[in-house]
Amino acid sequence: TVGLQNRTWGFESLRPCQSFETGLNEEEELDGKEKARSVMGVETKKMANSIATVGGDLGGRLRSWPERVRAFYSDVRTEMKKVTAPSRKEVQGTTTVVIITVFLFAFYFWVVDLVIQNSLERMLHYFSRR
Repeated sequence: TVGLQNRTWGFESLRPCQSFETGLNEEEELDGKEKARSVMGVETKKMANSIATVGGDLGGRLRSWPERVRAFYSDVRTEMKKVTAPSRKEVQGTTTVVIITVFLFAFYFWVVDLVIQNSLERMLHYFSRR
């Protein structure tokens, strides 16, 4: 999976948008792609089996419920192992962006509020004289 990891967001893409140089020869790359396809095939088969199971009668769905719950929690555990926490620097950077954005929007809405308020006051003052 060298070259497939997204360094910015911290996840590994199953279908990358661009191809990366891996340093492998063409035969080794094809072998890796076949392995990826077989893994995807297994996941797709699992999903198809669970959908087919759910589509059955009520008794079948009730009997398969514990297995589906176990599979769900297993998938959750697998995905949670892939989760990475942001670094302190990343948290500080995004927090700074949020705070600046909040102040910019507050200033913008304050200006819009003043413009609308003054416009309404002038209109009311103009029509009250006539």
